Amino acid sequence: RGEDGEEDEDEAEDGMSRRARAFFLLGFSTLVLIGGGISAAGPKSTLIFAATGFSLLVLGLSAIISWPLSRDGKLVSDHMRVWSKLVLSIMGVRCDADGLDQLKKDEHYIFASNHESLTDTALIYSMLPERHLICVGKKELSYVPIFGWLMFLGGHIIIDRSNHNKAMKTMGRAEKALRDFPRSVLVFPEGTRSRDGKLKDFKKGAFVMAIQTGLPVVPVAVIGTGDVLHADQMSLDCKGRVKLVIGKPISVKGMGYGDRDKLCNRVQKEVTKL
Repeated sequence: RGEDGEEDEDEAEDGMSRRARAFFLLGFSTLVLIGGGISAAGPKSTLIFAATGFSLLVLGLSAIISWPLSRDGKLVSDHMRVWSKLVLSIMGVRCDADGLDQLKKDEHYIFASNHESLTDTALIYSMLPERHLICVGKKELSYVPIFGWLMFLGGHIIIDRSNHNKAMKTMGRAEKALRDFPRSVLVFPEGTRSRDGKLKDFKKGAFVMAIQTGLPVVPVAVIGTGDVLHADQMSLDCKGRVKLVIGKPISVKGMGYGDRDKLCNRVQKEVTKL
């Protein structure tokens, strides 16, 4: 090959190298910031966070290694469920659940939950009956070492909230993927954690997804997680009790795009009642 071809290869390699270095530095910076926040949380909370991080490292690497055996992400989902149960056990948090009998074992759903704490996802993963579950998460989470890799390998839906058009394209691709290969999806329609425990207005994206894929929507309420780990604090209340409440699944059969507001409002009202 000529010199131009060799130069193109060198530029491509340099580009990959720069991206790799940037990802490493971003991941390292994330760990430093998290570590700084944890160190100020008190010795007990620090030990719990350290144990949680170590368990993520072990189970995360196990999930990554096992991924080639199940490229659909099912094994990653199973690892996430085990890790979630382990995290709550390490924290010493007591967990309860109501309404699980309303879910059919072999049916997939879109679970729409309120959002109070970083522990919400762990509670939902650990208490739901075994199923292939993926999440809709913000792009920033994909930069967290190991956790971000698991999101990618597990087929989770990663949204860039700073770019509406890009986010809509991502949701469109996700809808097609769910039609081709149905799975259950966990969404937090508020878009962010509540600082005061009050339910914020739901965004419509998840409900458009439900209508387009035909997946029933399940209203979900997490209770007490904000007291265990508040959105603005790193200290833990390990004596807390948390609860997952499952509402009655809402069918989207016969609904079209024009029904998205109606469905969104209905689910929000149901979550409020829970």
